[in-house]
Amino acid sequence: MLYFIDRIDFVGDAPECHFQDKGVRHSVRKGIAHIVRDENGQEFVAGPSCARRHTKDTNWGERVPDFTKGALMVPVEAHPGGGGGAAGPRADDDGEPLENVDDFAVAYLRLRFEKLAKMGFVGAAHAKLEPRYQEWLQHKTLSESARTHIKNIEKMEGQQYDTFRMARLQKCYAVAFLIQAALKNPIKDYDRKYLDSYNTWIKKNYMLTVPQMDTLRKIFANLKDPLFSRVQLTNF
Repeated sequence: MLYFIDRIDFVGDAPECHFQDKGVRHSVRKGIAHIVRDENGQEFVAGPSCARRHTKDTNWGERVPDFTKGALMVPVEAHPGGGGGAAGPRADDDGEPLENVDDFAVAYLRLRFEKLAKMGFVGAAHAKLEPRYQEWLQHKTLSESARTHIKNIEKMEGQQYDTFRMARLQKCYAVAFLIQAALKNPIKDYDRKYLDSYNTWIKKNYMLTVPQMDTLRKIFANLKDPLFSRVQLTNF
């Protein structure tokens, strides 16, 4: 079976890697993972070293979207056997993500149509970008004219609204993902009300205010889920 790296994305804490290390299952600890797909289009979670090993003959090293750039990930402390490329069984995979990530045009399209629009962000699926997104879906690549068009839209919309700049959209996705992850944790009722209201607000306004972000960080700090100790969110 051939595998291809599709993207780097947020995942729930410590999901199991699809692949085995000498017959031993292991988890992905960083809160982010390489998402790989097989020849049939089915997606799987993989750690960086496993993704590298299973895609070295397909698309390892090619630029892929990194949807985690809106949050700074605090490194997990290294531990014996967790070096990503280490030999022998290990409990988890601490390899580092790809450095040569992000095909800007593809990442921008997919962020708006596959992430933000599906999350319910108002206006994320722009009609002018729809033909370009369909082009990518059909061919899994974009012409140079399409890339230029996408970059021009991002620049023009960014100058007019600032809302649709890549950096702003990346942060919106990170914050929305983490809010939804937090809502799956045991939290106090009043914290849940805050999160619910912020979840609605950000999808309409593409930002949170400084006081809202301060409250969000306080709520995250009280969660036992290790994912929230590994993210650092800056203000919009």
